[in-house]
Amino acid sequence: MFKAGQWFIVIGLVLGLVLAGCAAPAVPAPTGTAAPEKPAAAAPQLTREQQLVEAAKKEGGEVTLWVHTIAEQGNITKLFQARYPFLKLNIWNSQGAEILAKAAEETKAGRHSVDVLILSSEMADARNMGLLSEYEFPNVVGWTNQPKHNFSRGLGGAGRVIVYNTNLVPPSEVPKTYDDLTSTKWAGKTFMSTSGEDSPLFWAYLWREGDKLNWDKAFAFWGDVAKNSKPLVASGFSGPLARLAAGEKSLFLPVSTPATMRMLSLGAPIGIAPLGSVSGDLASIGLVKDAPHPNSARLLIDWLTSPEGVLAYANPTQYLVLDPKLVDKSVTSGRFKALNIVWDALPPEAMNPENLKKSSDFWMKALGR
Repeated sequence: MFKAGQWFIVIGLVLGLVLAGCAAPAVPAPTGTAAPEKPAAAAPQLTREQQLVEAAKKEGGEVTLWVHTIAEQGNITKLFQARYPFLKLNIWNSQGAEILAKAAEETKAGRHSVDVLILSSEMADARNMGLLSEYEFPNVVGWTNQPKHNFSRGLGGAGRVIVYNTNLVPPSEVPKTYDDLTSTKWAGKTFMSTSGEDSPLFWAYLWREGDKLNWDKAFAFWGDVAKNSKPLVASGFSGPLARLAAGEKSLFLPVSTPATMRMLSLGAPIGIAPLGSVSGDLASIGLVKDAPHPNSARLLIDWLTSPEGVLAYANPTQYLVLDPKLVDKSVTSGRFKALNIVWDALPPEAMNPENLKKSSDFWMKALGR
């Protein structure tokens, strides 16, 4: 048991602790202090286009396109510069072989004045010569007739079709199959052009067996057509088409779609035979390696592969479009759709010198040239 003296000591210690706690100074409440600052809002992320625009503005204010075929350059220039007013679009329109030669010459000399190319069969050569840079082509998703690599993309196409004079060929006699074209009833009533020298190649691809060109079938068919129709041999497409429209002959075997569509737009009395499937070549677009204005070039490619750009290029040139969503807005693709014609484009790689020579040699011989 605690003794009385011990209790007094305990009670004294407790009272001392209580008094010490009461005497401790109170912590003063904060006065005049600012509320903690909120973190600054993150800057909005720029879109892909905005990033390219900012980068392009540092590249000199121009971009250059070399193209193998284009019509109404002013329309494309106007639309592109309306979207990107800080960029001047320079266009050089020439033959594909000349464009390829000049691009190769500049590369060899270590200088570059072109940013973007649009070529036909020469695009495969440009790739093989190392003139192109890979690009993702973000707008070209779900398009038809596209290569598996990233050096170029098909932008539009020109098919080869059979054209007839609507005043001379009644609907019941319009060819419906390719076999109809080998009939002797067309003897002396047709045009064939030396400019169609790549036609056997197109049809060898159209009738291919797997990945193998069917030269035998293409040669047999066009040989029979030439032998049985006894054509008037001409050169070019536009001249013989005008003569066809004037009633000089009944059929033109075969014709490029751009030339045909231009004549149709003028109201010429001609029609396209609905033969189911046709072939032809691609117009492909590519980014030049070491382009002087790479970000401006990407803006141009993205615009040309946008719906506005595709139609600005395809409709004046009368090319087919490769974006399925734009078929009904394309003059040529819409006509093909109405005629149930499927366009099966020859890959640029197949239009090589060896195949072209083989096709041309046969064609000229078949036409007696």
